[in-house]
Amino acid sequence: MYTRKTLMAALRKSLKRARIEYHDLPHAIHANSEWEDSPRAPILIKIDKSAAGDTPCTIHELLHVELDERLRAIFDDELNEVVIAAVEAHLVGKLAPVSLSWWRKAIHRRIK
Repeated sequence: MYTRKTLMAALRKSLKRARIEYHDLPHAIHANSEWEDSPRAPILIKIDKSAAGDTPCTIHELLHVELDERLRAIFDDELNEVVIAAVEAHLVGKLAPVSLSWWRKAIHRRIK
């Protein structure tokens, strides 16, 4: 079971193995990610150049890395995305200014 605190800690840990790149993604896709189900495997996060907000996009994609296996056991793709988006909005909305600043800096260090 996750709390907001433990989930954010898991996302920060996953961010350490992420590479973030800007791309021109298809219409209505703000970001996507690629990873293997291994705790040490690299994560590639692609963010659309025109997407609003690297932090929400990155947190959203890291939530997929952390939660997809569990969510896909109970939801189809559509509902999985709804759940991820709701958790992302909640987490980002609760970020204190100092935490938001930390995420922005950490994300920009991962951009290639």
